[in-house]
Formats: sequence, structure tokens, C-alpha cells
Amino acid sequence: MGNGLRVYLDYNPPPIKEVFLKGSRVFTYKWDSTTVANGSHIILVNICDHNDHIATTSVRINVEN
Repeated sequence: MGNGLRVYLDYNPPPIKEVFLKGSRVFTYKWDSTTVANGSHIILVNICDHNDHIATTSVRINVEN
């Protein structure tokens, strides 16, 4: 993956966002929730540094469009 991050919806590939970082420690992403059905979803983020160390975190959200 290299130095970057991937954002997944409900653990499904492909990622809804893929970013290769160049030294930045801050990342902001505005997601258009109208592209998915109302209800419970999981946002999962994988981030990888230049040494291929990977960290993962996730959060459950409730979409109500």
C-alpha cells in the first residue's frame, strides 16, 4: 500500500476513498451519505506508513437521509 490510507464502507472493497500521503498528519474526507441506504453502516480506515506498518480503525454510523 505504501504511505497512505484507504476508507471502506461496510468492509467491502473497493475502497470508497484512497489517498497517498506526503508528510501530512491531517486527513479530512467529506462523504456523501446519500449514496447509501439509510440504516447502520461501518466505516473502516486502514492507514499504512512508509515502513508498511498498518493500523486499522472502524466506527459504526447510522445514516438517516
